[in-house]
Amino acid sequence: MNGGAGQRIHFGLNVSSDLLSSADAVEALYNQVKDMGLEPTVVSVEILEAVMIDENASTPIKENIARLSELGFFVELDDFGTGHSSISSLRDLKIDRVKIDRTFISGVDTDPDLQKFTSALINLAKSLDISVLAEGVETEGELRWLQENGCDVIQGFLVSKAVPEDQLAAMVLKRNFVSQNEEAYVVEQYRNGAQALR
Repeated sequence: MNGGAGQRIHFGLNVSSDLLSSADAVEALYNQVKDMGLEPTVVSVEILEAVMIDENASTPIKENIARLSELGFFVELDDFGTGHSSISSLRDLKIDRVKIDRTFISGVDTDPDLQKFTSALINLAKSLDISVLAEGVETEGELRWLQENGCDVIQGFLVSKAVPEDQLAAMVLKRNFVSQNEEAYVVEQYRNGAQALR
């Protein structure tokens, strides 16, 4: 699906651990997306890092995440760095992007200790060929530091404050966030505020 400037537009969908644990959740989601006339490739499924805490309980969730990926959904791990998921979870799952929590972004341009930790999170994801989004970016200084340290996409008030749904479509048509070959994420960009850094 293309926006007015020709960029691909994705729809973000937060998925609960209860839904991910359900045996028929993946097929139900796939059918619903198809019934809406969309392809899975334009839907970003966001999962919380915390769902990976219990290894046994997370087994069906991991299987469903793998199936979502096979069907073409874009899989994101939200609140990266705040939970207790193991590195093996990142290795074993088909995660397309991690979203680094705002607690590791706010003031990162002026805090050397925070820079070490945030750099480590970015480098870990990059070493596994996983894209990185920084949540809660509010200042130009934070933006510059993230650009210089390998972050791919930002989200936060620096880009846009949250907007009502009735204003969403108009904003999508008016603004050109990225080049033609890059992807724009509608929910992130306009409801939460997100922007590709490349």
